[in-house]
Amino acid sequence: MNTKNKKRINAVDIIILLAMLGAIICAGFVIIRGLGTFGEKVTVSYTVAIDPIDSDFVSKVAEGDGLYEYRTAEHIGTVRAVSDAQAYRKSYRDGADPRGSAIEGMSVLYVTLTAEATKTDTGYAVGNTVLGIGRQLEMRFPNLYCIGECVRIEVIE
Repeated sequence: MNTKNKKRINAVDIIILLAMLGAIICAGFVIIRGLGTFGEKVTVSYTVAIDPIDSDFVSKVAEGDGLYEYRTAEHIGTVRAVSDAQAYRKSYRDGADPRGSAIEGMSVLYVTLTAEATKTDTGYAVGNTVLGIGRQLEMRFPNLYCIGECVRIEVIE
């Protein structure tokens, strides 16, 4: 009796092959996506506007303070300059230009920071935090927690 064991592809083999193919494709996407974060390293100066903030809190941010992302506590910059301006409330009337009225006791706090960043397709990444004009940052300084908006980014040469 001549019995040869012929190997045939069965359902289990197909499932294993599809799983391996899926793993290879996923690994490829992760590698290709990760390559985008290995961009050029630069030093950036960026300004965050915190609006409105109680005028008493303006003094809680000082030059040399570190800025940290609120949730991860990752260092995302060092304060280089702090300034403030009167906060205004805009009111709109039918058919009229918007008018601003001062909000008593409130300021707009402008904090300029520097950080080492990586240039990416979507802006500049400082660690896991991506900076971009108009992007909100939930942040904390040593003496202040706040939410601000990035209003300026500049590469320092």
